[in-house]
Amino acid sequence: MINSIIHSAYFVLVVLCCLDIIYAYAVAAINKESTSKRLRDGLLTHIPILVGTGLLQFWAPDFGLEPVSAAAIGFLILMYLKSLKETYEKAGGVLPQGIIDMLPKDNDDKKDPE
Repeated sequence: MINSIIHSAYFVLVVLCCLDIIYAYAVAAINKESTSKRLRDGLLTHIPILVGTGLLQFWAPDFGLEPVSAAAIGFLILMYLKSLKETYEKAGGVLPQGIIDMLPKDNDDKKDPE
């Protein structure tokens, strides 16, 4: 049962990752800020994440690491959702206040490096 949930969560992770890459590149292209180096850097960041979590969820039952696999995939799903939100806001989109209230607040004292 847990393996099918982990496999489904991994599928969601792959879809979100692909959506993040495509959406971020489309926004950059529309804003005329796209470069092949930035796309390559993005792909070189995201592909190892997908391969690593794929191998983790594949080998998790053999080593009893299902909770670790589920936690890692869940964390990465949240990370990609936040990345999509940030890209949407950079593109000029505005989220409804109800969704903003549900999301954790960022610490303004600390900025993410770009």
